[in-house]
Amino acid sequence: MHNILSMRFLMNDSRFVNKRLDVRVATKEEFAQAINHDKFCGAMGYLKPLDKPLSEKEWHNFAKIFTAPGKTAYLPYPHVYPRRIAGEFKEDHIGTLNHVRVIVIGPSVGGGEEWMGQYGRVVLDNPTEWPTRVLWIEFPRKLRGDAVCPRALFYEESLCLALNTRIPGNPDTEVTSWD
Repeated sequence: MHNILSMRFLMNDSRFVNKRLDVRVATKEEFAQAINHDKFCGAMGYLKPLDKPLSEKEWHNFAKIFTAPGKTAYLPYPHVYPRRIAGEFKEDHIGTLNHVRVIVIGPSVGGGEEWMGQYGRVVLDNPTEWPTRVLWIEFPRKLRGDAVCPRALFYEESLCLALNTRIPGNPDTEVTSWD
């Protein structure tokens, strides 16, 4: 079973090493006042790319999150979630913006896992209504040498925002091209 509502999918999975994962920090309600990190509640940023798959023991450590240029936060992994909001407003979820880059963190609509850990982009050909949004994700041709960009259908919950920019100090993270 895939735990794609939290970051637990990172555990023991090498497909997410050196990948950009945009994240959000738990809200005050999600923290349930278990830890006093009020100044970070609801913050957004990206996770420091992993050097190796996250182990069960490391799941209980703190995640390093870059929240702004030169600013970091250290929070327990269980309080960090995949980001599905691409803009400043709650309405700007990844299913409303054409060509926003995502990383696949869960199975396709058909249950396949062949795209997990791969970057793709949202293509708004025939979107359905939220909350049962099913999205077409287009992948770069170079992944399989295809003549056209391959596509697959995913529930929005199987996707995580992964802005298409280099991460300072981490040259191994890729910028994706669909040319």
